Amino acid sequence: MRLVFAQRYGIAMPDVAVATDDNVRAIKGAAEASGWRPGPAPAQDGDIVLMQGPFGRHVGVIISTPAGLRLLHNDGHMSDRGPRGGVVAQPLADATRDGYHRYEFWRRSL
Repeated sequence: MRLVFAQRYGIAMPDVAVATDDNVRAIKGAAEASGWRPGPAPAQDGDIVLMQGPFGRHVGVIISTPAGLRLLHNDGHMSDRGPRGGVVAQPLADATRDGYHRYEFWRRSL
């Protein structure tokens, strides 16, 4: 996600984890201090999506593609050999199908 923001939008993003409530509060505080605000639906190109679901917290970014808006995010799991998975771009409805129904968009204020 950091690489996408740097290359696509010219925005340097910090390296953070979204696994705990304290981290999420810190991320939201830093986002607000740098001009990001919660945004209403529908999603827009460049929105950060913070999600909560049955397997914990998750984050992605909305990107515009020739096929329409997609959520770019990691899709994987931890195995006994370490992390497995990759990065996918899929419609938000597909990405939230497995229980990630609590989500919010964050949008950069201009």
